[in-house]
Amino acid sequence: MTWKLDRHVLERKKSDQSDSVVEARAAFLSSILELQPQVAADLWTRAFVVFSFAVAKIFERELLPEGTQTANSGQGVLSQLFLEGMRKFEADELSQMNEERAIGFTFGRFRTINSGRLEGAFPDWASLTSSEEAVSVRKSIEDWSLQWNLDSEWCRNHALNVLREWLADETLRWAFLSPSMNSQLERRGWQRAVSGTLWNLQWSRVRDALMIFENLNPFEFRWRGSRFETRGWDYLKNKEAEWRRRTRVRFSIWLSEMELEKIGSLREDVELDELTPMEVGRRLAWRNGALSKFNSSLRDYLLRLNMMRKVAKSRHDLVEVNERLKLLQHIEWCVRYQVASQNLSQIGSTVLGSESVSPARCHERSRRCCP
Repeated sequence: MTWKLDRHVLERKKSDQSDSVVEARAAFLSSILELQPQVAADLWTRAFVVFSFAVAKIFERELLPEGTQTANSGQGVLSQLFLEGMRKFEADELSQMNEERAIGFTFGRFRTINSGRLEGAFPDWASLTSSEEAVSVRKSIEDWSLQWNLDSEWCRNHALNVLREWLADETLRWAFLSPSMNSQLERRGWQRAVSGTLWNLQWSRVRDALMIFENLNPFEFRWRGSRFETRGWDYLKNKEAEWRRRTRVRFSIWLSEMELEKIGSLREDVELDELTPMEVGRRLAWRNGALSKFNSSLRDYLLRLNMMRKVAKSRHDLVEVNERLKLLQHIEWCVRYQVASQNLSQIGSTVLGSESVSPARCHERSRRCCP
């Protein structure tokens, strides 16, 4: 699994799911596509056509040419589009594969629907009750989710997001021409739905940071006309120990470079015997003085930032995010056990080598990863 988690150490306590849970769910869904791609293929088979019927009925005016007779259903709208496509291509004596091209023409019309309006008409799985076609989509997604043990509402919402991505994809019109193009569309729609979740998550974190940090100034240290500067401690993203360690490394590099400049002239002066022992000692002590002053400045800075962190936790209702070093591994276990229906010995041999996996352990990891 190549996913890289970007877990923060502090996040706002929200009435819905927290950012860390949303991110873990996105990793779970991405892992499904890699470990069990049949899940996306089955969603296409079960739900895409009925979803296109539901969309066609609501957006009939956008899909049908002006002056066309009103259809009684979404399926009727698609039938009229298909017939229009057939008439168009049959007029071309040199054309071939008229039916396939007519199908491409039919589904290519969905590109005329604004994506914002499409999402507004079908915002989530629970909203699929407005028409007979919408109820059919709801039932198809429900059956799909039960088949793959993905019967939580957030999984069903993801399925609806995938259906919207498929319908808006610029290559949809060609997906019916070959299995490989259809497979590419299935994967791309699933990935885009996951990416959309992550995009919303990143914006959520940016908004939180702008609200909490009025101005995160860099850490600055001055010493005898020289200046060291590095990015300030973002206590939403980084633990104090991690930031302090990185800052010390950067300062050590800076200090070494400065020391070379300061004492580089010692070689010539010593060879000319122009320095007293006291002067040599003074020049060599530059590093120790800078290091002592830096440690004092760093300590004062962290005391001040920890006070700001404490105030921010109280004012913005921030909570600590538990560190889970093996979260991605546990998500993979969850997918293999719950979705791919691998038994415990298969998971143990594939993922962990000789390490055994107990049922209780799999269930517990599943519950913790994606509640």
